Amino acid sequence: MFKSLLAVSLLLLLSACNSPGTPTSPKSEAAQPQQPNPDTRPPFDVTLTPEHLTLSNKQQGKVAFTLVWNSYKGMLWHVLQQSAAAALLKAEIHKDAVGTWISVDATDVLPGEYTLGLKVNDQDNVHSIIRTVRVTVAQDASLPSIAPINRVRLSPGQQVILPLTITPPANGTPLAPIIVSSPAPELLSATLVGSELTIRASAAALPQGLIPITVKVSAGAEAVSLRIPVEIGDLIEREYDRFNELRAQANLPAVTFDTGASMNCWMHGRYMMVNEIIGHNQNPALPFASLEGLACATSSNVAWSEVPLSKLSVLTPSTSTLFTAPFHALGMLQPTQQTVGIGVFTVASSYPNYARLGSAITSLGGEKPLAQQMTFPGDKATTDMSSYNGGEWPDPLTACPDLDPQKTGLPLIAATFISGATTATEATLASAGQDIPVCAYGSTQYANTKDKPGDYVGGPIGAQEMGRSILQRSGAVFMIPKRPLEGGKTYQASVKINGQLMQWSFMTAAALREQSLPDITRQQIR
Repeated sequence: MFKSLLAVSLLLLLSACNSPGTPTSPKSEAAQPQQPNPDTRPPFDVTLTPEHLTLSNKQQGKVAFTLVWNSYKGMLWHVLQQSAAAALLKAEIHKDAVGTWISVDATDVLPGEYTLGLKVNDQDNVHSIIRTVRVTVAQDASLPSIAPINRVRLSPGQQVILPLTITPPANGTPLAPIIVSSPAPELLSATLVGSELTIRASAAALPQGLIPITVKVSAGAEAVSLRIPVEIGDLIEREYDRFNELRAQANLPAVTFDTGASMNCWMHGRYMMVNEIIGHNQNPALPFASLEGLACATSSNVAWSEVPLSKLSVLTPSTSTLFTAPFHALGMLQPTQQTVGIGVFTVASSYPNYARLGSAITSLGGEKPLAQQMTFPGDKATTDMSSYNGGEWPDPLTACPDLDPQKTGLPLIAATFISGATTATEATLASAGQDIPVCAYGSTQYANTKDKPGDYVGGPIGAQEMGRSILQRSGAVFMIPKRPLEGGKTYQASVKINGQLMQWSFMTAAALREQSLPDITRQQIR
């Protein structure tokens, strides 16, 4: 859980009374939000200037955008659409007294054509507009270039030889010797002979990744670097597949794999395990602190757990654990999420024949899709999970004091994606005509005075404040069964969110998936 409340994108909420050209009379400032006709064009608009931005891969630029309010007097949300281009170009939204703009940083970005999208929607999710800007990145004449290398997967003890393709700068500056480095030589060795790079995984290495092998090429005062993503074993691939399986259980589309974010998250996982700290910040004075790891820390769900070595080849401990933790699952069940980064650092545990895993998975929160509700599990979907694994911060059970943490069912989620305070009433869960007791709550009902504040880049945040904010951002409520779900059953669920009824049914698989190990309690989720 991170300070932007599981939001990777920056959201800015604007009201018409603050916008240029809007009447400033008291009556206008107090105007109630209008209800646009969904069959007509949006009453507002947005323009981007310029529509085409050209930068070298040593330059930064910006794109101004202007909201055209017209007759609309409600509130507008605007957000950068999540995409690989937005991540590569490090695009961010800024606002000050002068105006609002998108910053674009093409430094070290591969030459090519990229597209950034800006989405604007009204507060009721009735209308939305998407505008795009084309960004052309050109190779700077003073820079050498390194051809990208795709993700590499090695088994313990295996090696691979990769040819490097390096182009000198166009201005004729000669190349300096190439520097190759591994962040973890005890796991991966990297040796360069001529233009061939040999990467070897240690025979004792445990499944993990993505580990970044760095190739640095200099020409005069200029230098470029390439990170080669390496996975040991197939744990990350299985975690990614499981991530999309669990989104499908909420009737949500699959997302694409973000290689760069996954390398950053391996670095943060190592920082957490080595320093025995779990959280969304890094102390630069501690071993393995890095800007890349910090970038993951501030935009991800993080966890550490203990798993038998014999189970590492079949379990997906990171995704399965995080999706049973409702405050974290909500950030990974955003309909607008398009990419995910998954990083896991694995070391031997002090428990014989166990491994310790420090993991991080990028997620979203607060983005407002167009008039789309979500339940988890989804309507008429089938889930293979049955219970809550425990260990989440904020603790989802503090609002349900009569629940036994060892016997709690899979938390159910209902989200309207209409931002605001939520109250859950008249919640029911039944199967085969039998009622199953549940504890249901929204943001106004969540209470937590037990957990200590969390450590974030901007300072500590209280558990109750964080929990309420997460629920508010997605207009969500949780329903927690007082006992685990049973396999091969059909369940009917219903709850009123602020008086509006949501009801759905879902099934459980006949063979439920192994989620956690009851003899190990050392599991934490942040």
